[in-house]
Amino acid sequence: RESINNNFSQTIHNNKDSKVQGSYSESITKAHTQTIGLAKNVTIGGEYLTNVALSKDTIVGLSNSLNVGASHSLRVAKDSSEVVGGDKTIEINNNLSSSVGGDLHTTIKGNSEIIIEGNKQEYIGGNLDIISQSQGNISTQKGLYTHSQTLSFQAQNSTSIESDSIYMNAQSDIIHTTSNQILHQVGDTQIITKGDSVIIKAGGVEVVIDSNGLVVKGGEVKSE
Repeated sequence: RESINNNFSQTIHNNKDSKVQGSYSESITKAHTQTIGLAKNVTIGGEYLTNVALSKDTIVGLSNSLNVGASHSLRVAKDSSEVVGGDKTIEINNNLSSSVGGDLHTTIKGNSEIIIEGNKQEYIGGNLDIISQSQGNISTQKGLYTHSQTLSFQAQNSTSIESDSIYMNAQSDIIHTTSNQILHQVGDTQIITKGDSVIIKAGGVEVVIDSNGLVVKGGEVKSE
């Protein structure tokens, strides 16, 4: 047993080896400072427990590596933040599961690219809003199917649909409403519907139906 009532200073000019066959306990009532000029290796054959009653700060001047042979768990009772000055790479060889109890906000100042080699499914309990300040494109090599109770398209300027063939089937009515005119055209044949008249053009003949009656231009009316 050793008792020192005052300060204790020890200087070792060469190596030091210390072996304890049993348990080793150290109690420090005030601060503990340890300065190592070169490397430090700690090897523990069993468990390793660190209990800090207040804050803990770790400063690493260069690289920091954490190698865990089995599972790794991190539990934070309150807030958690991470600041990365450069790039960050995450590689997961198996599945990734994430659960957020509240809201999720993500801000990307540059571009975003997601590559999914399999399928993707999203289930949304509320509304889905996609807002773009520029152009939006959806491209699929096969079919694109939309299922909804109601479907609405709103364009401030123009709407264009291009296809090899278009098929429409309505169980009830089809209503086309415009403030100017509706044009149906196949080749040189046209049916123009305006607010006060209907004009049919086919084979060089023009038929006009308006408040004045029926007028045939470039042909005649026959009854067979």
